[in-house]
Amino acid sequence: KSTPAYADGRVFSLSITGLLTGWSADDGKLLWKRDFREPFEVAHPYWGTATSPIVEDGRLFAHTGSCEEGALFCIDPETGKDIWVRDEDANCYSSPRIETIDGVRQLVELNHDGLCGIDLESGRLLWKHNFPHRGNNQNTPTPVRHGDTFVVTGENRGVIAVQIHRVDGKWQVEELWQHREVSSDMSSPILHDGLVYGFSHFKTGQFFCLNPESGDVIWKGAPRTGENAQFLSQPGHVLALTDDGLCRILRGKG
Repeated sequence: KSTPAYADGRVFSLSITGLLTGWSADDGKLLWKRDFREPFEVAHPYWGTATSPIVEDGRLFAHTGSCEEGALFCIDPETGKDIWVRDEDANCYSSPRIETIDGVRQLVELNHDGLCGIDLESGRLLWKHNFPHRGNNQNTPTPVRHGDTFVVTGENRGVIAVQIHRVDGKWQVEELWQHREVSSDMSSPILHDGLVYGFSHFKTGQFFCLNPESGDVIWKGAPRTGENAQFLSQPGHVLALTDDGLCRILRGKG
């Protein structure tokens, strides 16, 4: 379920059971591996690991653990050893991303408890907005960014937008809007030409397009489209592959 990461001649993979492995991209040689069942009795959420590792400026980042406990690891990609560990939040299925917000490069992730901004050098929490995984309502989609706003969605909890900025050096998080007209379970939304495209699990699956500034849903597709869809933005179009193997080409708000 995880997407491998590549950097500096190395490939990093995270298995469904939480095994993180470094490989040589040239010859496939195993460089190192980490079994996260050592710090955690269970090293993955209930449905297995889906979060993807990411590399930034010579550091490898991966969030591992279960829905009860977990940690964000900053790892030396050459040796597989820890640089720092932030063990404040349990795991989920969403993937981290590296963003520059108000001039500060940081890791942004949706974990078990909410959306967080993490300092890359120290693992210190910069800001947080609560959006907790409760019961079966899991956090799976990776949030999408529009300007200084992040659009966040999760199973049965609709969609929210939070704006991140600093005032007098202090981070501020403001929720701009929220609604339950659509809600994504497994599919991560994307931004295309200033609009958010996604796949709602309501009505047994339907595509949607919304305005990230207002939250207004511009259109919704036909119901009973499927259980899951993955998106790719291309100039002028959005490609969507549903779980039945059908690739659809979506056009803009028209």
